[in-house]
Amino acid sequence: MKRHKHSILTGIIKFTVCLCLVTWAPDISQPRAEEAPAPETTVEEVVFPGLNEVIPQANAISARLTAAEAVIAQADSLDGVHQKLADLADTLKEVEAQFTNWEDAVNWPLNRLMTVETRYSQIDQEQKQQLEVLYGLFKDLENLRTTWTEEKNFWQKWQKALRKSEVNIPEDVFTKVQKNIDALLERISEASTKLLKMQEEYSAEQEILDSRLLLIDKTLKQLRQETFRRNAYSLFSLDFYRQLTPEMF
Repeated sequence: MKRHKHSILTGIIKFTVCLCLVTWAPDISQPRAEEAPAPETTVEEVVFPGLNEVIPQANAISARLTAAEAVIAQADSLDGVHQKLADLADTLKEVEAQFTNWEDAVNWPLNRLMTVETRYSQIDQEQKQQLEVLYGLFKDLENLRTTWTEEKNFWQKWQKALRKSEVNIPEDVFTKVQKNIDALLERISEASTKLLKMQEEYSAEQEILDSRLLLIDKTLKQLRQETFRRNAYSLFSLDFYRQLTPEMF
């Protein structure tokens, strides 16, 4: 009898445990929430002007081309800059012939070093002023190159867009505009090449100036340090303590 009751009790416990497990078990039948799809990357479509804008914009291009040509023309009027740089190169040669034995510069008298520094600094300053004119113009030309390359691409794509619309377009206008832009880009390339050659022509002089001034500056700093050490009193000498006055504290 007791064994029978024990079996019944065991069965009830097992049934209860199973019921709890079923109740607490996660509902795997429910599908997982789907992740939101990543937003699609949209490429913004370029909208080109209509056919009615071709002639007005072509006329506007003509005025802009004229303004660009004025900038390019500056590269053809640099005779004054070129002559000034040539004169400075000659002056540098004279100074180089006057001051030699640079490997022994640390033993030069102070007044010689100061004179040399003044002469080379003056040439360096004047040459950099002239080169700055070239750098500025070269930068302007590069900006023009970027602007007009983009303009050329715009007109080419605009022409293709109008062709796809199957309308009669003034092909000669597009041809003329692109031809004028190509000619301008060619002029820009020629002017830039001219400026680069001029810069390279006087790069050797600038290297000499930079190296001389760097050596002079280094030598003067070294002399000042040595002068300070020679003139400084020892901490254990009477002269060191005699220079101490109440006004110093």
